[in-house]
Amino acid sequence: MDKKSARIRRATRARRKLQELG
Repeated sequence: MDKKSARIRRATRARRKLQELG
């Protein structure tokens, strides 16, 4: 569960960064 949460958190962070850039 911890691994899955970390993966989702990383994806969310990357997506947010992309949105801020775009």
